[in-house]
Amino acid sequence: MLLIYCIKEIDGLKSLIEECSEDKDMLNMATEEMAQAIEEERRLQNFLLKSLLPKDDANERDCILEVRAGKISWLKIDIYYYWL
Repeated sequence: MLLIYCIKEIDGLKSLIEECSEDKDMLNMATEEMAQAIEEERRLQNFLLKSLLPKDDANERDCILEVRAGKISWLKIDIYYYWL
């Protein structure tokens, strides 16, 4: 429900921006609210996607990554610094 409300709010703000292009204060206020609404929409979409993914028991455990010197050591160094 919240995601649908957020999408409707963004659509309403788009039309408000088109209608009130001459009123600077209203335009500034609408663009600020639109930025907040877009950010809220992204947050809700990410929450929805995470909710739909099945929970993996391995996510709660630590892992050990072993990096050995070899022919492509530059890649291993990148992987090492990535995981630090």
